[in-house]
Amino acid sequence: MSEVHVFQKVLRALCAGAYALFLAVVSIVPASGAPFIIPLPHADKAFHAAGYAVLFLLSRWGFPAAAGGDVGWRRDIIRGSACVLYGMALEIAQGILPFGREFSLADAAANAAGVLLALAATRFRRGLRLPSSERC
Repeated sequence: MSEVHVFQKVLRALCAGAYALFLAVVSIVPASGAPFIIPLPHADKAFHAAGYAVLFLLSRWGFPAAAGGDVGWRRDIIRGSACVLYGMALEIAQGILPFGREFSLADAAANAAGVLLALAATRFRRGLRLPSSERC
């Protein structure tokens, strides 16, 4: 394995981890006092969905399958579940920590919807084909 390949793998993993840390910070740290104003209904939920869709996609990019391995349904389900659980943990932390944030089941649902949309998009892009081990 070349040094460039190892560096590239480490850099990808660091990018995915940095984004997860970014999500934690913006989820837990209180807003600057200015209200979240975007003139679209439910814009906050759209940002939640987009943020967690990106988290799922970065987890696929940052932690790819082994050389020649298939990133199949099972691996995507595990990644997606981890992203949803991460979002739920951050929502719970908002409710517990004394920073003026509160738990929102609607935000957690938007996070999960973003992950599901990204998972569906990656599966659609792959032609919805099952790995050879899962075919009939």
